[in-house]
Amino acid sequence: MMMTLISAGVWAQSLCVQRSGAVLRSAPRASASPSWKVSKYMPLAGTGTFQNGFYQVQDVDGQTHWVASRDVSKKMNCGVVTVRRSLLRTGPGREFAAARAGIADRYSPFLDLGGEDGWTQVQDEGGEKSWINLDHLWKPSRRMRMSFDHD
Repeated sequence: MMMTLISAGVWAQSLCVQRSGAVLRSAPRASASPSWKVSKYMPLAGTGTFQNGFYQVQDVDGQTHWVASRDVSKKMNCGVVTVRRSLLRTGPGREFAAARAGIADRYSPFLDLGGEDGWTQVQDEGGEKSWINLDHLWKPSRRMRMSFDHD
């Protein structure tokens, strides 16, 4: 059986806020009303639309905003807490002690450093590193749309 790739394209991209206090807006212009002021490392899912130096994005709750391209990076991997409170750990598992950072509240953003076995090491804006359960974190993924021709 031969499979031929007909089309493939990234139609959404993972973006990470690279400076604290970045302002998400209601439209693709600096004068548009602010919809949310976010911290460094807030993850956003790009919709694939870019206008006037702004990316159209969706946040963890699925709300649509616009963010200035200078405020985000495609090179970092970030995540945000989705549960009310998540205990941060010193290692990848419940058997590890609580981390010095303690507890992360909903909407706490982190730089994702990678992990293992359902846990990932994260870093907060102050540089503090700890581990969090992946079930407590939202990370936008790069999604692809593909179609195949089967012979």
